[in-house]
Amino acid sequence: DVDAAFPNARKGDIFDYLVATFHPTQDAGRGAFARSRFFLKVQDGCNHRCTYCIVWRTRGESRSGEEETLLERARQAVAEGYGEIVLTGVDLGSFGRERGGAFAPFVSRMLEAIAPARLRLSSVNANDFTPELVELAAEPRFCRHLHIPLQSGSDNVLKRMGRLYRRRGYADLVHALRARVPDMALTTDVIVGFPGETDADFAETQAVAAESAFSGMHVFRYSPRAGTAAPRLGPPAADPVSQARSYRLKEQAETQRRSYEAGFINRSLEVLWDRRFPNRVRGLSDNYISVYAPPREQRLGTLATVLPLAATDDGLLVS
Repeated sequence: DVDAAFPNARKGDIFDYLVATFHPTQDAGRGAFARSRFFLKVQDGCNHRCTYCIVWRTRGESRSGEEETLLERARQAVAEGYGEIVLTGVDLGSFGRERGGAFAPFVSRMLEAIAPARLRLSSVNANDFTPELVELAAEPRFCRHLHIPLQSGSDNVLKRMGRLYRRRGYADLVHALRARVPDMALTTDVIVGFPGETDADFAETQAVAAESAFSGMHVFRYSPRAGTAAPRLGPPAADPVSQARSYRLKEQAETQRRSYEAGFINRSLEVLWDRRFPNRVRGLSDNYISVYAPPREQRLGTLATVLPLAATDDGLLVS
């Protein structure tokens, strides 16, 4: 069985998940690691039929966990000292749909159940956002970070991929979220070199990425996978072309990340201290910025308000 699913742009969370799940707390938050973020799998399977993906064949139909059981497990995690609950699933936004329910009401109940801990969603498709879920994004303990896969900014490519949204709908969602939460961090996944992708299609992807001001992008080159429909759509872009597109988009992603993070220098951030290094302690902000501070009396697994004063290669620095 799969206990947790992570989008490619958040594969760094896998280490935190393993630490939180399997590593015992050391000296009530004074060891190298501590209970900080609890990853709660609430859904499995997928009903989508993306032409490049095999998950729906291997994981089966979408199915959701029992709400009361999940709420109780989350309450227990908070009682055990976790300061953040992360909801995970193969197709998280479809939670509850197979029994006539919806994701947003469950998220609302979860927010109430886990107080005073904060809540983070792992990855939600653009077509699974409802007005109610957009409204919830402004709740105080809802982390100001959402991972919303884009895959392509071209309607032609999205149609060939079998995605259930188009460029305009994605842009409208970003606008609605930022209208509610102006500082919302948005991260995404992008595939380059998909069969039929032209230079113009790729330019549209770059444009959407810039307009959305993504603070993180995981970019990967398309490769055919046995059992999927995409190979029947034609050959992918030539290797030199897809390599060049990948490089350009990764460069853009890094520039946008640094720009977003720089906007929080000399601004208060709430961080969850989660890792101790020999010469510094790391905290993760609610908007998914790594913040580093000199080791003092920080207790891992606790929330704190800090004032970043400078940028570093992989986050912000606190004096």
